[in-house]
Amino acid sequence: MEGGTIDCGQFSIGSAGAADGFLDISGGTINAEGEFSVALWAHDDYDCNGTLNISGGTINATGGGGTLLIGGWADTNAIVNQTGGDINIEQWGGIAHGDAFAVLDPNFTSYYHMSGGTLSIGTDFAVGNGGTTGVMNVSGGSVDIAGTLLVPGEDWSKGYLNISETGVVRAGALNMEFTPLHTDGWIDLSDTGGQLIISGNAAAVVGMYTGTRITGNGSADSRNVSVIYDVGLDETIVSYTDIDANNAYDPTPVNNASGVSKNTSISWTAGDSANTHDVWFGTDPLALLQIKDDLPLGITTVSNVDIGGPLTMGQKYYWQVVETDVGLVEEARVTVCP
Repeated sequence: MEGGTIDCGQFSIGSAGAADGFLDISGGTINAEGEFSVALWAHDDYDCNGTLNISGGTINATGGGGTLLIGGWADTNAIVNQTGGDINIEQWGGIAHGDAFAVLDPNFTSYYHMSGGTLSIGTDFAVGNGGTTGVMNVSGGSVDIAGTLLVPGEDWSKGYLNISETGVVRAGALNMEFTPLHTDGWIDLSDTGGQLIISGNAAAVVGMYTGTRITGNGSADSRNVSVIYDVGLDETIVSYTDIDANNAYDPTPVNNASGVSKNTSISWTAGDSANTHDVWFGTDPLALLQIKDDLPLGITTVSNVDIGGPLTMGQKYYWQVVETDVGLVEEARVTVCP
């Protein structure tokens, strides 16, 4: 498809049993007043395959049924290759929607490869759902999800989101909770670039997954994942970062945490080459007070009493841990709950 306009209800690329489908779009517009799908569903005795290549043009799925299914029900394999163009979905979307009552079958996997263009989702978006496997590779372009990004969408599913180069994935919220016995999933931030951006202060939520379900260039070391809350933009930016194994890391409360108890203590994980720790604390990041000097290596917690607690509600506090003979500062900023 190079131009023109198609107005329709439901639009499927590969559907109804063994009917495979292929669509190449470089221009024009498809307006689907309902569901837009790639490999919607398969017959009991046959697989269903669908491929969408989009380098330009626009796809719109609108109305109460305006959804996006990449790999629909039962035994389907779907591939989307997006190098340009715009896909706008009014409601929700998913990669490998699957059959909610099926046992996970890794032979049926749906892929979304994105190196340019935009994908906009009006509510939630799941990578992996309903008993099948979904893989999304974003190396360019942007994905904007107004609701929650789920990786995967539900138990008995597998979902993998890889972000690299200039790719950006934005979401209103993040949910990676699942039952590990039957389910698997990750978000990986490449050392070549790429960002995951979550609305609001999601540092604590992201912190629950770093090093396990959110990785930096495939590493299980949480220090490879940078989590920064931008107060001015009111968003949490997650990306890959190089590490120095000698540095203190994993501060608790996490950086830019809010709603922290006034009776909190502070703690951290020692760097690999640390001998002792110096701890600094205060309300002015340029004039912190040293509250601990040469703490032994085995002590990585400072009590609420020692930081001057109970803390003042609504006040922002700053603290640093300096590993001796290393020279690195692990800084955290926390706000006590109002």
